[in-house]
Amino acid sequence: MNYRLLILFVPLVFATLTGCKKDKIFSKDHLEFSNDSVLFDTVFTTIGSTTKRFKIYNNNNAKILVEEIELMGGANSPFRINVDGVSGVYHEDVVIPKNDSLFAFVEVTLEVNNATNPLVISDSIRFLTNGLNQYVKLDVWGQDAYFHANEIVSGVWANDKPHVIYGVAAVGYPGIDSNLNLTIPQGTDVFCHKNSTLLVYKSSLDI
Repeated sequence: MNYRLLILFVPLVFATLTGCKKDKIFSKDHLEFSNDSVLFDTVFTTIGSTTKRFKIYNNNNAKILVEEIELMGGANSPFRINVDGVSGVYHEDVVIPKNDSLFAFVEVTLEVNNATNPLVISDSIRFLTNGLNQYVKLDVWGQDAYFHANEIVSGVWANDKPHVIYGVAAVGYPGIDSNLNLTIPQGTDVFCHKNSTLLVYKSSLDI
């Protein structure tokens, strides 16, 4: 037997085993977050919100295993989450490398609540790491509204809820109708989506 080869082989095996063992070491610490809450300010029902994000930090010198990430409201929650590019209400065994971070994205779509006043709807995201549950709170102000999307409008707009214009809200329109009147009473909130228009054609608008 070639003893020189044996001597060289043993350190190589030891180094390989040591490397594998080191790779399995996880931090026993916990997570940090860029925000402990995510707030959506006045989202109209049936319309999806903008996307908000926060970061999940592993500020340790070893990688960390997040055993569970859960949207507490589950599939019935109006919120939607995406963790590191993966959508879903539940994620497990998410590994964050040492001194690294992940992005979490949150959106919300509210159902009509038949209420004139804004409502606050809450949920949270639970992170289980090394036996500790940590939470990021989710809150949204929800508001019912009257929606006008590419339609002829006239009469008196109620002012108990906001009016939201998509595309064109037309008080009269060429080749379709004219000599109409729209009254918008004092205290009425009117919102226009991007590139929307309140058009008056051979008609009158009283505000």
